[in-house]
Order: sequence, then C-alpha cells, then structure tokens
Amino acid sequence: YSKYRYGKHQAMIWDVYVVDVDTKKKVRITNSQRANNPCWSPDGTHLAFVSHKNSTSNLFIAPLDSIGTQTRITNYSGDAQIVTPDYSPDGSKIAYAVSKSDGNMDIVVFDILGQETIRLTTRNELDYRPVWHPDGKKITYTSHAGMTPNFHTVDISTKLSTQNTDIGDAVWTVGWNNDKSAITGLTLNDVDSARVVDIDPTRIANVTEPTINNAYSTWRDKQPDHPLVGLDPELNVIGAVSVEKYQFYDHFKHLATILFPDVEGLFYNGAFIDATGRHAIGLLAITDWENVSSGFEYTNATGKPVGGFWGVSYYKNLLFEGRYYNRNNNYLIEFYNGLSIYGSRSFNFGKDLFKNHTIKYGLNYLDRQVAYEPDSLDVFPPPESGKEGSISLLYNYLGRRPHKQNLFAPPHGHGFQIGMNLIDQKIWGDFTYTHINVDGFINKKVGPLIVYTRGRYEAVWGENIPLQETVGLVDIPNEYILGQLVLGKEHMNPRGWTGVQLGDRAFFGTVELRTPSLNFNFFEIAKIVKYGRLSGAFISDFGKVWGGNDENWVTTTGAEIRFSLLVGDVPFFIYGFGWAQTPEDWVNGIGPKPYFRMSLISPF
Repeated sequence: YSKYRYGKHQAMIWDVYVVDVDTKKKVRITNSQRANNPCWSPDGTHLAFVSHKNSTSNLFIAPLDSIGTQTRITNYSGDAQIVTPDYSPDGSKIAYAVSKSDGNMDIVVFDILGQETIRLTTRNELDYRPVWHPDGKKITYTSHAGMTPNFHTVDISTKLSTQNTDIGDAVWTVGWNNDKSAITGLTLNDVDSARVVDIDPTRIANVTEPTINNAYSTWRDKQPDHPLVGLDPELNVIGAVSVEKYQFYDHFKHLATILFPDVEGLFYNGAFIDATGRHAIGLLAITDWENVSSGFEYTNATGKPVGGFWGVSYYKNLLFEGRYYNRNNNYLIEFYNGLSIYGSRSFNFGKDLFKNHTIKYGLNYLDRQVAYEPDSLDVFPPPESGKEGSISLLYNYLGRRPHKQNLFAPPHGHGFQIGMNLIDQKIWGDFTYTHINVDGFINKKVGPLIVYTRGRYEAVWGENIPLQETVGLVDIPNEYILGQLVLGKEHMNPRGWTGVQLGDRAFFGTVELRTPSLNFNFFEIAKIVKYGRLSGAFISDFGKVWGGNDENWVTTTGAEIRFSLLVGDVPFFIYGFGWAQTPEDWVNGIGPKPYFRMSLISPF
C-alpha cells in the first residue's frame, strides 16, 4: 500500500509499504520517491509502482528479496502521469493508464522483456483501472465515455473495445473474480455504503444516448450576459503595472477587538495581522483608572532568519504564575514584568508523521515580583522578588497519534523533554543560577490495560538563587487542566505521602497500570456540563532528593478511581479519588488515608 509521510526538507510525500498480515511487520519499499499505485507480480516476488519526479511519472519494479533495489521500466518525460498499473497473469506485461501533456488518459500495455509499449485506447474520455483476463488476451477497464464511469473490455490483438455496462450512477473496475469468472466492480455510495458488483466481461451493454434536462445542461454552452468588447486577448500587459517589494508594515489590517468600557475600569483586547498572515500583533490592556496592566506581542511566521516562529512580547502586571505554596493550599502568585524575545522550530525526520521534535529558545529581561505569598510557610522558604536576565532553551520530542482517547487514558505514545534556564547578573538583574528540568513518559498497551511510566529530574544551582526555586519532594498537590496543563510550577508530590524533603536536585517517578475510560456519563446538566468517563489505576510513586537533610528514597503504592468534569466532550478537569501509602505501612496493616485531587494523564 502507499501512505504519505514527512520526507526530505519536511515535504509531505508518498511511499510504498509492504506489511506482513501475520506478524504485522511493516517494511518501506521506497524512500522519498513520491511513490504510489503499487501492484503485485503474479508470483508475489516483485512490486510495480509509480514514482513521480517533478511533473513526470514513471513505472518502477522492485524485488521484495532485495529492498532498495529498483528498476525503472518506462522512460516518460515532461508532463506524464501514470495511474493504476496491473500485472498480466504471466507477469510479462503491465497494463496502466497514462496521460501526457494533451490530458488524454488512455490504457497502455508495456512488454517488460521486449521494452515495447502498446496503446489500446485513443478516445478523448478518461480510460483507467485496467484488469487483465486470465488468458491475457483481453483487458477490462473503466472509461468515462458517455460522461459516466462504466466497464469496457478491449481485445489486445485487435484493439477493439466493447462496452459492458451502461450505468448512470457510475461503476469502477476493481479486479478479476476467479470464482465467478467475472470482473468485480465498485459503485457509488448508495444510502449507506457503496456496492460491490460482479460483471460478465462478455456482456454487451445496450447503450442509449443520455437525455439531460436543458435546465441542467445549459452551463456547457453558457456565455457571459454582458461580454466585454473591444479587448484584445493577445495583448501583452506585462509591465503595465509597477512592481513593488512587499512590506508587511504597509499592509496591516484589523482582525478583532474586544472592548468593555465601564465607569470602574476598561478591558481592551485587539489583534492585527498583515495581508499574508505571517505577521501578527496582539494588544491587551486592563485598568481600574488608577492601575494599568498591559501586554504587547508580535509574532513572525515567515521562517526568517532562522526558520520556524519567533516573536517579541512585553508585559506589565499581566503575565503571572500561581501555585500552591503550603499545606493549606494557599497560593504564591508572582508577576513577570518585562521583555521577552523568543522563538521555536519544529522538525520531523520522515519516519513517522506523528513523531515530532521542537526546539524553543528565548532571551528574557523580567522583573519578578511576588504579588501574594501565604502567611503560613510550612513547606517552602520565603519567596524573593528581583530582576532576572535569562537565556532559556527547551527541546521536546513527542511521538503520539492523535485520538480522542488521549484525553482520558492514552493507549500509546511517548515523549521526552529537557529544558534549561540560565539566569545571570551579567545578562541583567539580581540573580545568578541555572535551573534544568528533564522529563519523559511512555504509554504501553498490555492487553486491555495500559502501562504508564514517567520520570522527571529537576536541579538548580548558582550563587544567588531565589528561595522559591528550591526543588524537592513535598506533600502539596498540583492543579492540572485537561489532565495535562499545569497551573504554575509542578510539585513532586508522591501520592499518599506526608513530609517535606528539600534540596538542590530531585527525581520523581510514577508507574501506573491504567484501565481504559468508560464512555458514559453519570451526571449531566443541559447536556453541556457532564461528569463521567470513569477509569481506574494501580499506582506507584517514588522519588529522591539530593543536597538536603534527608536523602532517603520515598515510595508509595495504591489505587485510584478517576472521573472527568466535561464541558461538551472535553475533560476540563480529571479528578482522582484514591488510597496510597508507603509499602511499609501496607505491610504493617496501617490503613491508608484517602485523598481527592486532580489527576495527571500526560505531562505534555
């Protein structure tokens, strides 16, 4: 079969594959050849296929016992398009349809040994999808003669064609039916599906001229109601209009605006874009007539100068991060005011359409201000405000086919991510430290269940580190949106564990044996807000901290039942109700305390 994928220079191309139906092993026969229309040789040892280069198609043969070895058997040039090849029963010839620069597609037979081509049809209408008869003397094909696809059979020696069907709805040739000595065909969709039919190739159709209501056929001869006169269609107008280099800033236009004025304040959000859609500007302002929060962002999608996307943003009292900071689940809220220059570029190396690599980078000048901190600091030390000049780098790899089930309990997929923030007073600001984060996960289907594993490593070091950057294991839960997005920094929190271990390096891992989610809702409000999609998991969390007072491993095990709060069909929140504790407590017969929290389905 043929399937498209990413090829060289990120081009979307077709290649030919062979799959063993017993072992499910898949082998790619071609490599970035824009190849399609494969067909088997009668003995099953070779494949013939069509390969395209520029605007030219040619026919190739590939032996299956020597992958990578191919022979081109046709030598077309210019605008030539080949489709639907089919081997003769003895394997000595290949019939196919070819269209050249005149646009007339006809049936051709190519003698592989003699290197000769015989053209069997010459009509102006489309002829394609040849099917050989077992004796190799005739070919039945699909022709659009009479404006509707129907079966025709041609005698190879005389080149005389006979029309076998005269169906008004269309029927296409598929293959020879050995049991019925007939040609199998496929019709148009009718009510609920297409129909498979078998046609006697000796049948002669009673062809009648189609009768078409003039109301439905006058378009064929329609002329303009008000023709333009006095114009010379051969007049060369090249150069009649001046040519100027495109400047995006001369072609910006308003895209959208949201404006809410009020006696107590104002909300404004505006977007502008250039004519090509590759330059965009966003503006946001919120004020109570005394204080102003504002933001500006410019995004460039031209791919220049380094490829991918890049942009510039500036925020004042608008860009913030919040997270639980103590055991009472009180928030720490920080604002990041200043300028960021950022960019990203994605790559796919052609092996799989859904295995993608992304690199993100940024240069940031941000004034980090603690806007709110809890009164109780029973876990983390007091946070600090200050200016940060930083360089940020992130590499992300994700291999996961898109599927709705990925929102609840993805049965497949894996990913890896490593990020680094280099903060230095030499760039700008008050702090000097380095923060890295390494993360990876795997989903593996085992029978009806799914094994999910994740490992995450975080480290921070430097001369002057804000205390809220301290890493470690804590008993503070996280908030997840859509089972994935983290509000603020993600804590390393073993489920069912109580304690605090802080340091400068930490590792946290998870193993879960998950059940698929059940596709039903147990509560609905107006069919919009729903609770449902039950699933379960056996869980185990484990982690370790270095550079602190306690460097012992922490391990917990337990079980969890999950359900979703859906808005429409999207799981806005996924909750977990479970029981977990250390293996020692399980052995000693200590009953675990139940917990209720938001659940993580996939880290990215």
